[in-house]
Amino acid sequence: MPRVANVLFPADYFEKIVPDGSMRIEYESACAEGRLDVGLFDLELFEERGELALDRPFLDEALPLVYRGWMMKQDRYRAFFTALREKGLCPLTSPNAYEEFHMFPLAYMRNDALKVHAPRLVAFLGHRADAVVINRMFTEFMVKDYVKSVKGTRFPVSFHTPVSQERMDGIVKEFVRLRGDLFTVGIVCKECVDLARYGGATNEWRAFYLDGNLLNVCRNSNQPTNVAKPPEELVLACSNLGSPYYTVDFAERANGTWIVVETGDGQVSGLAAAQDPAIYYQVLADALERRD
Repeated sequence: MPRVANVLFPADYFEKIVPDGSMRIEYESACAEGRLDVGLFDLELFEERGELALDRPFLDEALPLVYRGWMMKQDRYRAFFTALREKGLCPLTSPNAYEEFHMFPLAYMRNDALKVHAPRLVAFLGHRADAVVINRMFTEFMVKDYVKSVKGTRFPVSFHTPVSQERMDGIVKEFVRLRGDLFTVGIVCKECVDLARYGGATNEWRAFYLDGNLLNVCRNSNQPTNVAKPPEELVLACSNLGSPYYTVDFAERANGTWIVVETGDGQVSGLAAAQDPAIYYQVLADALERRD
């Protein structure tokens, strides 16, 4: 069976000839698909020394290469991309495309479709957020950095305005402390909206896109199977945002309307909670086979 792409997964920390345990099912599904040449690399060696060690050569280095693995900060991904190119490989996603979709504020600011359908946000570089701007924009807002929030901690889910600059400085200081070395670029304040809930679960869906085309959209918050799906027109409106391989997360609001919640680089976005890995890699291979 002709191969249509190369797929690269991180190897296990202790045993470099098997995939990282969290990626095992995806790795096995990609191997079973048949049209994907699947390899492993030593992520720890790359992070510690900048050396890219593959478990074996790919059969056709000219095929597009898709990474499936852990998130990397933008400078680390840029080095990873360069190391792949130096080995003669052809990574699908450029550093600029990775950065834009890995950091939602960048995608938001550069794509009108996201500005229309996502809650308002304002982004600040570094460790300071302007209380005057925040008070002018929001009644209730959430705080995160350019990539993540600090869910699972005692940090409040949201804050109400007005807030003083002193209060805002304290909020930011605590957020930065909790994020630690994972803190990325700056502070993002995002409009807080009420989401629909079914049996305690929000109704969130994740869509994968390749080359401007929708691959699939699946339930992503363990919600019941009979809940509403995001409107087709909304999903298609986000289908050509400028990166070859990315994700968009959608959520139903309490009033029944739908919003865009996040974007992600397709290489480091996890499969949706209700997604079948075998079907995903079949659909991905089909889409890659159709590329020029």
